[in-house]
Amino acid sequence: MGDPGPLIAFEGVEGAGKSTQLELLRRALEGRSREVVVTREPGGTPAGERIRALLLDPQVELHPRAEALLFAAARAELVENVIRPALERGAVVLCDRYLDSSLAYQGGARGLGRGPVEQVNRFATGGLLPDLVVLLDLDPADGLGRRAGTPDRIEAQDLAFHRKVREAFRDLAAAEEVLRNGYRQLEEMGGTGPRVNVATLLARVVLLRGRNDDAEEITRTCERLAAPDQADAQVKWRSIRAMAVARRGDPGEAERLAREAVYLVGKTDQLDSRAEAHLDLAEVLLLGGRGREAEHELGRAIALYQEKGNEVGERNARRLLARSR
Repeated sequence: MGDPGPLIAFEGVEGAGKSTQLELLRRALEGRSREVVVTREPGGTPAGERIRALLLDPQVELHPRAEALLFAAARAELVENVIRPALERGAVVLCDRYLDSSLAYQGGARGLGRGPVEQVNRFATGGLLPDLVVLLDLDPADGLGRRAGTPDRIEAQDLAFHRKVREAFRDLAAAEEVLRNGYRQLEEMGGTGPRVNVATLLARVVLLRGRNDDAEEITRTCERLAAPDQADAQVKWRSIRAMAVARRGDPGEAERLAREAVYLVGKTDQLDSRAEAHLDLAEVLLLGGRGREAEHELGRAIALYQEKGNEVGERNARRLLARSR
């Protein structure tokens, strides 16, 4: 068996031109004698197409969580029955939408947050991520104006919803740019202090993108570079690794790391950092199914954010608290 093929996902708002650009790439690749598999989301399998019909039916009302789970279910079928087998035989797979669409539509515009959506999709895909994401950016008003016929359930959402989708896509793209720049800076810069700061930032961004193994590996660089008296760095690498470890299914080790972070930052007067450590511990506990203990940690985070006067942090903690109940 030869080398596995690449997975290329095309993303963007409604009417951005994904299908057109995907078809152009397909023709170019086939002109070079490459096997190309083209598919779409939701759909691409018998079960996926039936889920697609339900998701796009204007007469159907769905809670955002139900919508997210249906998209993930269709994606699970597509990965196992179409995408993964094609990649294993060396084909190029071109997918009209993939994980970033769930992050933008359900995580962003529907307000579910990236974390829960990433978590369920990591399970659904077995951790399969695209080798390349092509984001086509367009004003949603222009994109919706291109559509012909009766709008489906997603297209029929108001313009404010579609603008939130675009904003979420652009945030994801900006995070990828931070990631690339971070890797480059780590390679180029000298001095342990600046390097550990960049490494912790990079690990956090990688974690947000669902790349848990990479995040855990970067925290090992942080652990190696951070001096014992660099409290902020010692706390951050533990919190980030705790989340990565929790997501790969080791709740005991994850809790140990998160509680170490809470203990270390508790010795400082950095209220925001202390609140964030409690917030991270709460997320680890939630991933382990321990909602009551997570609520206690979130209460401590909220109190610290209030003492600091950090309204944004307090809102984020309260949002997580609402989801935990």
